[in-house]
Amino acid sequence: MPDGLRTWCLMWATWALCAVVAAPAFAGPRDLRLVAGGDVAYPRDGGIDRVVARYHDELFDDIKPFIQGADLAFLNLETPLTNRDATGNKRWPLVTRPDRLQWLIDAGFNLYSLANNHTHDAGDRGVHDTLEAFEGARAAGHTIWWAGAARDKAGAWSLTTFTPPGKSIVVAFVALGEARTGLVPPPKDPRALDLIRRADQQADVVIVSVHSGREYEHVPRAHRAERFRGYVDAGADLVLGHHPHVVQGVERYKDAVIFHSLGNLSFGSRSIRHLYAGAKLYGILPIIDIQDGKVAHVEIVPLYVNNVEPWKIGKEVVETRPCVPKVVKGVFAQKVLSALLEWTAQIPGIDPEAVGALSINGERAVMGRPVEAVSERALGPVDCVPRRGGASQAWWGCWQWPGMAIHNGF
Repeated sequence: MPDGLRTWCLMWATWALCAVVAAPAFAGPRDLRLVAGGDVAYPRDGGIDRVVARYHDELFDDIKPFIQGADLAFLNLETPLTNRDATGNKRWPLVTRPDRLQWLIDAGFNLYSLANNHTHDAGDRGVHDTLEAFEGARAAGHTIWWAGAARDKAGAWSLTTFTPPGKSIVVAFVALGEARTGLVPPPKDPRALDLIRRADQQADVVIVSVHSGREYEHVPRAHRAERFRGYVDAGADLVLGHHPHVVQGVERYKDAVIFHSLGNLSFGSRSIRHLYAGAKLYGILPIIDIQDGKVAHVEIVPLYVNNVEPWKIGKEVVETRPCVPKVVKGVFAQKVLSALLEWTAQIPGIDPEAVGALSINGERAVMGRPVEAVSERALGPVDCVPRRGGASQAWWGCWQWPGMAIHNGF
């Protein structure tokens, strides 16, 4: 066989192998891969918006491959999107320019919680402006979903359901938050459990986002942990907690998984308050595989989310930029993941077996069985990165030549 033909055949064989590798179990019509980020806000005042605007297209460079490799990419948008000024006498009000939503959409985020203690910082009109920004983005052709805020009190208890493109699974998304306004459903209201029960009846998978807890505490209070379990008892398959601005533990409860706090993802603050509490500005980015409505596997990517202070261990340094989450490796990854396991063990009321469900595997924390039981040695050193769109589009994610390390997506 001529050398040129042999090279061509090798290239096509490599692509064929990539097509198999890059069509993982989660690409089935009844399966989902979800990536969950924490709190995001870019305050319009105080200069942080000007700083972030200089390199907004680089904000999520470190985590963009994970986001774009998922069917759903979640975050808590902890600010109204409005050009109006903040109202009231709040100590730390947040308002963000509406066009900043495009930054998040461009990064690949498509699932948003609007339920939090800053939703109402610009009053009812600020909430209306936020909803108009999301509705405008959808009208422009972006496939996005949101929950947790409404134009009136009745709408706050409406249920968001959808079927992601290319899937045959119905997702219900419930977002709860402490906002001191009837436009946002609060976590303690008995109607929250009714809403989750209704979601369980109408959908295959129920995702509950909840914004509550004490800021800068790595261990939730007992009543809050029990409330989160109550959401699972009502029908939630996945609970995504946030508000403390720092990471808390991860709990396997029944057939569901509870993230008690995801921490910050890209949050415009001076990174000072954690010092007084002795808290760590670590972050996590869970990659959650759902098969036929149940969480089958979790892989947690460790992050550093400090806006101003580089992280130094010996001679090694993780540099930082405002609002840019950094994926950490080596000794830094071990620090984050070891702390995560410690905080998990301290969750009040957690079952001992649930503590052992989370473990460290290299530079990731894992829970559950892997959905891709494929070894590097069996496949050979080929890099194949599945892209959003499922197996039918996965082959073109395999663009590198043999000789590079395999990642199987992540």
